Amino acid sequence: MLLVAGFAAQAQAPAAPMASSNAQAKELATRLGREQSLEGLETIVAARNVDLFAAYERGWREATAVRPPQPLPAAIEAVIVKHYTDPVMGPALRTLCSANWTPYRTRALFDLMFAEWRSGKVRPSTYPLRDAVLRTELAGIEPPLVEWLRARDPPGTEDMKAIVGFLGRRGNEPAIPVLAALQAQGDRGVEQMASMALLEIRTPEAIEAVLARLASLRGPAASGAQREDREFIAARVAELPTSVPLPYARLRAALPDGVRTHSLAWLGARKDPDAVPDALAVLGETSHYPRSLEVLVASDSPQVWKQARAEVERLKQQGRLDDGQYRYASTLLDGKIADPEKHLAETRQQRLAQELHDRRGTLSRGRTEAQKLRASDPEKYVVAMREYLAALVRLVDEYRQLPAATGARNDIAWDYLDLGHFVRFRLKRPRESLDLYAGSQRAGGKLGGYGLADTLQFDLRDPQRALAEYRKLLEEASPAAVQAGLMDPAVAAWARRWLDAQIRHLSSGKKFTGTIGPEDLSGAAMWLYLGAAAGGREDVFGLAPLLERAPSDRREVARVLDALPVSGFVLMRTASLVGLMPDARSILAFLDRQDPAGYASATLFGVVEMAERGAEGGQYARLLPGVPGLGAQPSPMSEAKKRFLRERRIEVRR
Repeated sequence: MLLVAGFAAQAQAPAAPMASSNAQAKELATRLGREQSLEGLETIVAARNVDLFAAYERGWREATAVRPPQPLPAAIEAVIVKHYTDPVMGPALRTLCSANWTPYRTRALFDLMFAEWRSGKVRPSTYPLRDAVLRTELAGIEPPLVEWLRARDPPGTEDMKAIVGFLGRRGNEPAIPVLAALQAQGDRGVEQMASMALLEIRTPEAIEAVLARLASLRGPAASGAQREDREFIAARVAELPTSVPLPYARLRAALPDGVRTHSLAWLGARKDPDAVPDALAVLGETSHYPRSLEVLVASDSPQVWKQARAEVERLKQQGRLDDGQYRYASTLLDGKIADPEKHLAETRQQRLAQELHDRRGTLSRGRTEAQKLRASDPEKYVVAMREYLAALVRLVDEYRQLPAATGARNDIAWDYLDLGHFVRFRLKRPRESLDLYAGSQRAGGKLGGYGLADTLQFDLRDPQRALAEYRKLLEEASPAAVQAGLMDPAVAAWARRWLDAQIRHLSSGKKFTGTIGPEDLSGAAMWLYLGAAAGGREDVFGLAPLLERAPSDRREVARVLDALPVSGFVLMRTASLVGLMPDARSILAFLDRQDPAGYASATLFGVVEMAERGAEGGQYARLLPGVPGLGAQPSPMSEAKKRFLRERRIEVRR
């Protein structure tokens, strides 16, 4: 109240206030507009200060631009009604619903705006009054609009089109006679809009009015514009939803004999056998051949396929199909005719795949909304993502026999993995992350299983359960899995040796030692290439600034990496950055902490060795920044490599 009282004093200040005071008043008015303040608005209206109202309206517009349109608050609408006839504030107040996509709700405001609109003496405004009048869910306003269309002084063209479109969207049946008459009004824009409105109403009477208009345009003397209108209307009729019970014969009767192409949309959507003769008739037209063949096949009728096959043969004999067209069409139709059940099974699969796609699209809106909460409300984000993923799992299970379900399961696996990382590393709740990693694993994500083992080993200090999970992963990376095409051979070979090292270290405390060979190097190269992605799709560790540029401050790299938690996922994310740490000591300390078993580090240094030898045309060098192997001064990574290989007695062979 004190704020508004102070504002009132500024709003009613003398005509020549100081510039700073005026600016402050406008700034306050803008803020009150953002808040849709009733007291602020009433103060401005009482002061009849148009400049301050413009600031208020600007704030209102800024607020409404970032959220879905909401109806005018009842109290503010009452202010507009009360002062509507005020010559100064009335036009300004009207902009609150005409300029900002803000619907109104009362008959009182409709009557005021409609009376002004119809009078033809609309007060100056930046925004057309018709937009404000027609932006409402208010019921019962159609009769005066229809009456105006019938009047001796009807609205102008643009106003008429706006009213016609509104009546169509409302499905207003009493408007059908006047809309039917407007189809021949003389202005093509109004005529087409009237036909469209009738088709939106969709009653038999409305559709018959459109068909009558279509029939009036079918004569041989039709002008070019009339032919264009005929095509426009016929195309819209052909697009009517299948829920509208209209036989093709009724459309056909309204069209000229030679116009047959609309049968394609009709047959494709409705499978109406009456459209088949026309679809066959355009099969030999080059521009319509592909679509015609497609809808004839999609009729799912062996009888139609046989008719199409006979027509293909006839067209070939007449030279109207080339060899390629004939070969494709005849082979396709012969296959359908020979095995109708196979076609029907494929059609069912396609229908189910589309169902899955559509239902998944609806669900994905939940994911989008959940993602908006990730930074602002982490707890609600986790709850919303869990609900979304549980619903998606149920949906995919319903369609599990479809190939498309495989891709959906892959996305489920990644989303559960990312959510597990978020809960574990951001919210610091590793025990809760186990369930999320398990969700990823159930969806087929190998990294979900690794998340279980990694969390048990490093966060929960449970070596026995971690061992059990590592052994499961080892079984999944078996040669049999490779043979079945479930894993890349190089990745599987590397994963088996890495898992062996993890198991040995957890069981006995021994670190990896031995020989690094070609398979290890190939797997390590793949790990380095794909490692960042393997750590998840979200930047849960905040490494984007380092990964997106080549950092020059090695101490900054060390500071960031040393602050990270211990996890194999951290190693996956940071392997390409290790060579940018300042010295061998910091590199070795980081690797020993993140990879206590030592095998991943050994293969990493094996890649360094190959990079320094210039192996594979320098391909290895490109995987690891900070390992040039050139000049008099060896890189920190080279020094770390020498110490690591010597102390662990590891040999690198190629």
